[in-house]
Parts: sequence; structure tokens; C-alpha cells
Amino acid sequence: MKRWLFENLGLKVTAVLIAFALWAYVDLKQVLDKKRLTVHLEITDMPPGVALDPATKTSISVLLIGKDVKDLEADDIDATASLKGVSSEEQDVVVHPKIEELPSGVAASTHDLKIHLIAVNEPKGGPRKKAGK
Repeated sequence: MKRWLFENLGLKVTAVLIAFALWAYVDLKQVLDKKRLTVHLEITDMPPGVALDPATKTSISVLLIGKDVKDLEADDIDATASLKGVSSEEQDVVVHPKIEELPSGVAASTHDLKIHLIAVNEPKGGPRKKAGK
């Protein structure tokens, strides 16, 4: 056993050092970049009879993590939030924005956003009809 362990000791130590150096080199090459962008948020599936309060901010902060995120700009990212299932009586709604179609190897993180809805009053007699129709 002793002979097996100490025979060619210099070669074994050299092999371990080379393996460690290769591991460190590959590990350093896999550094992930981070970038924070402010992106316009599109609200979809608005319930009938309500509208988005004009004072509500429609931009969100997005944290991108991955390789080559430094090349991405706010125009490259689409953020949406659906109000599907929200009743027209609710005034304050918390939505979780979704980021659409990110490049491969890139992840995005956002925070929930509270939006305020206001009632829209339709004119008496229902919606107006266009003249001539």
C-alpha cells in the first residue's frame, strides 16, 4: 500500500495541481453579469368598467442575471401583467409582472406592483353609436 501511494509522487502532485488549475480557469470563465433596467409594463385583460388610474406608474425595475446581459436594453424586454380574474369592484390590485422572451441563459427578477383602478362611467343609454350606422 505504501509503495502504491508514494510511487511517482512528483507526477501525482503535478497532476493534482494541473487539475486544480483547469478547474479554477473554467470556474472563473463562468462569471454571470447583472444589470438593472427600468422597463415599461403593459397591463392586459382589463376588466370592463374600469381603467388604470393615470397616476399609477407603469414602469418596473427588472434585474437581469446571465451571460451577455450588458448588451440588453429596456426596449429589448417586454413586461406584462394580466388582470384576468380581477373584478370591476376592486380598486387596488397587486400584480406580478412577467418578463416575456428572454435570451437563453438569462433570468429576470421583478417585484410585485400595486396598481390602482378607477371606475369608468359610460354615458347614459350605453356606449355611443357612430353617426350613419
